[in-house]
Amino acid sequence: MARLPSPHHSGRCWRPRGCSRKLRHDAARAAARRAEDAVHHERTERNDRAACLISKHWKAGQLCLIPADAFFEPRYDDTAKSTRWRIGLADGEPFAIAGLWRSWPDGAVSFTMPTMAAGDHPLMQRFHKPGDEKRGVVILPRDTWDDWLRCKDPEEARTFLRLNPADAMTAEPAPLPPHQKTRPDEQTA
Repeated sequence: MARLPSPHHSGRCWRPRGCSRKLRHDAARAAARRAEDAVHHERTERNDRAACLISKHWKAGQLCLIPADAFFEPRYDDTAKSTRWRIGLADGEPFAIAGLWRSWPDGAVSFTMPTMAAGDHPLMQRFHKPGDEKRGVVILPRDTWDDWLRCKDPEEARTFLRLNPADAMTAEPAPLPPHQKTRPDEQTA
């Protein structure tokens, strides 16, 4: 059975055991350099099938698990300003989000998360701007992790892609603390 590395900093970021900060930094830097290729969410509906299947990483079965104990989405309530919400499993357990990975010539590794249409999902439809398409990440049940990682057939992998039931999830406001201005004498070199 696949095991998740321990989450680091309550879902804000994570680092697998043995993964150096330099590797994370190098991967982030490489992804930023290739912003045009850095897709945050890969659409997975049949009408976007070509985009998903064209991806050589999808075809190659470069599937991964993205460990988390929460993910964050913006929610708009009758205003133009959003509030950040923390979304996790109702039982509070860590989970794995379905992912695709790729490596870069400089050795960096990056990943993307398939998302599903969530316009009819009782929980996920509440997030993102009014009028924008509603989407949600794919949380894989623990008993499917090994099957997901071993899957090399894009059509079989597609069968794993579904939204988690709303009653198995929880959401709560998690606004960021206000930005504090740093005085020049407090800055470090």
